[in-house]
Amino acid sequence: MISFLSQSKLRLMGFVLTFSFLLMSLKFGAYWLTHSQAILTDALESIINVVAGAFAFVSLYYADRPRDLKHPYGHGKLEYVSAGVEGALISVAGVFIVWEAVSGIIHPQVVQELGWGMGLTVLSGVLNGLIGWWLIREGKKNSSAVMEADGKHLITDTVSSVGLLVGLAAIYFTNLLWLDGAVALVLGGYIVVTGFSMLKSSVGVLIDEADYQTLDQVADVLKRNRAPRWIDIHNLRVQKFGQNLHIDCHLTLPWYSTLEQSHTQASNLEKMLKAELGDQTELFVHTDPCVPFKSCSICPIAECSVRQSPRLEDLNWSLENLLPNEKHQSQHEEFAKA
Repeated sequence: MISFLSQSKLRLMGFVLTFSFLLMSLKFGAYWLTHSQAILTDALESIINVVAGAFAFVSLYYADRPRDLKHPYGHGKLEYVSAGVEGALISVAGVFIVWEAVSGIIHPQVVQELGWGMGLTVLSGVLNGLIGWWLIREGKKNSSAVMEADGKHLITDTVSSVGLLVGLAAIYFTNLLWLDGAVALVLGGYIVVTGFSMLKSSVGVLIDEADYQTLDQVADVLKRNRAPRWIDIHNLRVQKFGQNLHIDCHLTLPWYSTLEQSHTQASNLEKMLKAELGDQTELFVHTDPCVPFKSCSICPIAECSVRQSPRLEDLNWSLENLLPNEKHQSQHEEFAKA
């Protein structure tokens, strides 16, 4: 069953897909009026918008499906597959545009009805910018990679329209026809770079590249909500797919804690993270016993009756000490010599 949030995202993407098709028709209409190579470049790139939008719509439907036995981490990675495909399509379109632009420079075409062409370019640029900004905002709000990718794609179109407008104005005032191909060449290069950036970002997520932005967020939550019996946390890992956030870590507790007490502390850690980061957060925690004497130097439990050395420092949790897979101890020189 599709959740209300998923239905809202699908409705939004359906609207964007319809909008992309209408805008594509508008741009090809502008090319038919002007025969401008630069406007054709913009129109051809709009085909990618429609194809990518259709793929994004389908992937969004499947990505929001709940976890099952075959997909214990959910289907959220499909959004990044979609975003990567969109980036690849944009790059391919950019290469084709560059090829056509070079031909346009060598064999320039007469550009007609520049007034209409500039007017339609302004209209499409404004509409793309507004919808793109809206998609990026909603994508960040709903942790949707495919919505953000589509929004960035439309913003790319807006930037292209600005460059196209400058080029058409230059042709209008100078009558230098080769400028049409030159503008198309610059826009094609920009489109290739943007598409490659989107592809690289998506592949990074798919191969589980460290997400330092999310790690920073988790580290901040841990620091602000630290419980006295949580002596240490290390080997912190996160994976984020859409709304789903998976966290792995090792939690150091007093060596004399019973199994029930350790379970209670791990459950408290999970409840706290869910309260701070959302119900879609999942925690796998491995509990470690503290090491007598060494762990005492950073242990915040004041009433510990088996303490073997004084507390020497407060361990300030940061990515530098949360990520390594090793228990922490005081870095004081006198302790290191002990």
